[in-house]
Amino acid sequence: VPQHNPREILIVDDSEPTTRAMAELLLREGYEAAAFTRGSDALAYLNVGTPSAAVIDIHLPDVSGLAISQHIRDKFGPELP
Repeated sequence: VPQHNPREILIVDDSEPTTRAMAELLLREGYEAAAFTRGSDALAYLNVGTPSAAVIDIHLPDVSGLAISQHIRDKFGPELP
């Protein structure tokens, strides 16, 4: 059963520096970051975690960011930003 963490933000971007920078910004603001550079890793995370929001690159090398976004909508509903 996925655990909801109201302070966790999902980040998915194939650029390691971008992913790291976004995670560091969120951490400085008191959030936790579930950061991934591969879409498949983000999908695996979504089996066990429930983020409060998501920032997803559309163009990923392994899975479309749009497919990940649709999976999030299907699983958690349209309210998740």
